[in-house]
Amino acid sequence: MNEQFVIVFSNVISGLGMLVLFISTFLRDKRQILGVQCVNHACAIVADTLLKGYSGLVQDVISLTRNLVVLAGRQTRFLKVFFVAAGLLLGMAFNNRGLVGLLPVLAGTEYAIVVVREGTTERALKWAIVVSTLCWAIYSVVLLNFVSGAANLATMLSALIYLFKNPKPAGPADKA
Repeated sequence: MNEQFVIVFSNVISGLGMLVLFISTFLRDKRQILGVQCVNHACAIVADTLLKGYSGLVQDVISLTRNLVVLAGRQTRFLKVFFVAAGLLLGMAFNNRGLVGLLPVLAGTEYAIVVVREGTTERALKWAIVVSTLCWAIYSVVLLNFVSGAANLATMLSALIYLFKNPKPAGPADKA
């Protein structure tokens, strides 16, 4: 396949996924946030594969699977630990980008810990999005996925704006 086509196609697919991720920053319900983010992970899996970003690919496969398990109500203590450990260990094992390749591993690990933790609030999810999207932005640019890099920065800024405009928890609905 033509390298330029792969880069452009990957950027378009990532753009669709990142639009969905951006939309998730406006949601308040943990289940809605996770459900919408499944679409982002599916798009990222395609882009990561085409751009040969294997540590990112592993994180997206594990994140998609983890989110589906959480949404299905099938999460167990074992699976919580398994998803965090699998993302960390497999991400490092499949890293083909040196130190930059560790950024999605860091992003995936910190986000997984927040997602699987009992009592995670929407604010905690938004802070996790801030950290995660910063790591992914840097990684994406190295992979030549400029749309994902820019969209991750926009998502990070959107989450930060929300957090600073809404400094207090929303109340009982804020609990997941």
